[in-house]
This record gives sequence, structure tokens and C-alpha cells, in this order.
Amino acid sequence: MKDLFVSKDARGVGLGERFMRHLAKYAVELGCQRFDWTAETDNPRAVAFYDELKASRVEEKLYFRFSDTDLKAFADSSKD
Repeated sequence: MKDLFVSKDARGVGLGERFMRHLAKYAVELGCQRFDWTAETDNPRAVAFYDELKASRVEEKLYFRFSDTDLKAFADSSKD
């Protein structure tokens, strides 16, 4: 999952959990064995929300990214 966003005015009424439960059911229907996502470390509300859902934290994983100029530079540095 890339992003889950509930607008500020709609928070606190269970929509986030309903979205997550819907996505989990869909994943099960498709035969998926796992449902992964990330949360920003500087977003304690999101982290607390996922903790409340009893989702497992995957501490042994690292998250990597190329952005903007770094992405272009890497793409242009082809070894072909």
C-alpha cells in the first residue's frame, strides 16, 4: 500500500480502520499472504493507529528511495 489518508475532518470515526479492513479482505480474496505498508517515523498518530490495529512492525527492513535529481542521475548513469 502506498498511502492511506483520511482528511482531518473525517478522523476519529473509524474510517481508517474500515479502509484497512477492506484492503485486508481484498488481499485475502486475491490469495495474498501478506499486506505491507510504511509509516513515516515523524507521524506518531499514524504509528499509533497501526499499533492499535495490532499490525506487526518489521524492524529488520530498511526503506530506500531515489528522488528527483538523484533518480535522474542514477537513470542516466547506465552501464549499458
